[in-house]
Amino acid sequence: MGQGFTDIKNTLAGVCILSGSAAIYLFTIFAVINFAAQAWPLTIAFMQRLWRVLRWIAITSWHWSATVPWDVLFGLGWLGMVQINEYAFGLACLAFLCFGLLSRLLHAESESSFRTVGGSLGIAVLFIVLGIMTVANKGEKPWSPTANLIDSRLAERVHLLPLAASLSPSLPKITIERTSSTEWAAVQHAIEEQRRSGISRVTARPTETRASKIDLTLRFVSPEQPLLIVVNNSDTTVSGGKWQVVLWNASKPGDIQPLRIPTTGIDWIRAHEESAREGVFDGVSSSLTQGDRLYGCAIVDCPDCAQGHTYAVSIVWGVGGWFSELKISKPGKLWVPGAYTREGMTAYFSTIESVPNSARIQIGDIR
Repeated sequence: MGQGFTDIKNTLAGVCILSGSAAIYLFTIFAVINFAAQAWPLTIAFMQRLWRVLRWIAITSWHWSATVPWDVLFGLGWLGMVQINEYAFGLACLAFLCFGLLSRLLHAESESSFRTVGGSLGIAVLFIVLGIMTVANKGEKPWSPTANLIDSRLAERVHLLPLAASLSPSLPKITIERTSSTEWAAVQHAIEEQRRSGISRVTARPTETRASKIDLTLRFVSPEQPLLIVVNNSDTTVSGGKWQVVLWNASKPGDIQPLRIPTTGIDWIRAHEESAREGVFDGVSSSLTQGDRLYGCAIVDCPDCAQGHTYAVSIVWGVGGWFSELKISKPGKLWVPGAYTREGMTAYFSTIESVPNSARIQIGDIR
């Protein structure tokens, strides 16, 4: 009897809880629908007013352009913006210039339709030609150094790279220290000097070394799906080291996050022997497609090593690639973009591609 009463009590409690939850959900849905019904007319009214304001601005600007000679100002603005490498603002000035010329042409009283049509075509050709000149003059440079500088300052204050790791706790966290502008300039200068002299590796400036004879290096094998091997070049067993590979997929220019390749520790490697082949891309190969271009760097270091080693890496997924040692001022430190913007990433990829063939070590077959 007592057990039956308890079952009835539990059943009634469950029914009450479910009923209360259903009532809360229904009330929430009703409140949202009621709010939307009341807000919709206000939204329509706001959009209509906004449209009227934009239409007034467009019409007024069109008529003013026929009387106010701001096409001259925008023409000079286009020329000045191109001279100071502000190509985005230059194209905006060019668009306003052609807008003003077209307004002046169509507002002019003329009985000749040939003049109107010919003039319109001439303005269109002018816009196309000057636009092509602007883009050609831009080349690989950023669209706006000012906007790029703002992005860089924001990137210094907002940690973009750890964002994915914080949103996905199951993924290993990658901590990347940005390369300073001084180090960047030194590496670029060293690559240019290397291209001229034909030396076999890039030396940015005198490197910092430790009082030790222990040395670890790395190499890649298996061109289509590269594997990593750590080499112990010293006369003693090495333990406690680490390697890290940081790569970006240049075939996805909108993605500024590197591939999720975790830092990997080295248990131990006997003197003058190699580690087992490490599957660098085991966790990310499913996100790559044939022909994807990967750029970045790799490092290897240990607490007792005389110095670490930093390598530039370029891989075409499923085809092959190469790596090249960069003797930077702090070997064993990551060499990454100075700014995680589209222009910063493009400059980083171009710098890696500028490494001369004489310094590139091709990723060979497993042996």
